[in-house]
Amino acid sequence: MKKIGLIFCCAWACVVSAFAYSVTVEGMTFVLNTTRRTATLSKADPTVVKYDVPGFLTDYGMRFQTTAIGRLAFAECYDLQSIHLPEGIEEIESSAFEECISLREINLPSTLTTIGENAFWNCEKLANIVLPEQLKELGTGCFGGCAMTSMDIPANVKTIGEHLFMACSKLCNVRVAGDNKHYDSRDNCNAIIDSHTNVLIAGCEGSHIPSSVVAIADYAFKECWGLVSVVIPSSVKTIGKEAFKECYHLTSLTLTPGLKTIGDSGFEQCNALQTVTLPDGLQTIGNKAFRNCTQLQPVTIPASVTSIGEQVFEVIDESQLVVEEDDEDEEDEYY
Repeated sequence: MKKIGLIFCCAWACVVSAFAYSVTVEGMTFVLNTTRRTATLSKADPTVVKYDVPGFLTDYGMRFQTTAIGRLAFAECYDLQSIHLPEGIEEIESSAFEECISLREINLPSTLTTIGENAFWNCEKLANIVLPEQLKELGTGCFGGCAMTSMDIPANVKTIGEHLFMACSKLCNVRVAGDNKHYDSRDNCNAIIDSHTNVLIAGCEGSHIPSSVVAIADYAFKECWGLVSVVIPSSVKTIGKEAFKECYHLTSLTLTPGLKTIGDSGFEQCNALQTVTLPDGLQTIGNKAFRNCTQLQPVTIPASVTSIGEQVFEVIDESQLVVEEDDEDEEDEYY
């Protein structure tokens, strides 16, 4: 039985190698698929400053079209400043250009449909990104830490991951195409709203929250360092996990009646925040919701609060917390 298994495994390895193999061209390694006649750029020389990715490769008389930039292909290519991508590329896979800290110039071809998770994470000099009309998917954190000041989301985009713009400190304008069926930027709000759920999923320093929004999604404004002031309208019932975490320059926060839940770490490390008035009707305050808000003054917790997490006001002396008493349960304590 062991001998038969070994023969089977060897045969399978031969089949795999027969359908895909690697070649290196001008510092770029490609995986060639002989069945589909496609090429995926899988690895690049990190010392190269400028790349011009070929649209086609020819090997053993076969022609292969470049259709993807593979996972981690250019990750940590710290010297890379410019790259040209050919038409025919359909996908930029996860972390493909992660930590390309010198990258300033890239074109996204019209054939591109998918940008994967963290694809351009911490490309801190990348300021000009034009998304093609056929783009359908934006992965989680794919533009985190980039330097763009504005972003237009095309009409065909139907999937957007979490914390899309995290740590994009210069971003102040966001617009979703008016004919997008899944997302919108209603009322010129400079944010991305899920049109079906009315949840705001991504914002920037120039955002305001429309009165039709019912929730702020997890991570929606995380590390939005330029955000100074925010008003949460009464339509919003839930502020998600880490929604405003590390908004270091947030000085003015208005929470209105209607809010029911502040998620875990919702405003953690908002170091400039000095005063917060928690509205009547608030029911749940998550773990670390205001942890390390080092300038925060004494807070009054409404009697409506029935659940409060751990380390919510870690830097505030508990003696400074004021807990309103509920007539029906005067002995409840929430800290």
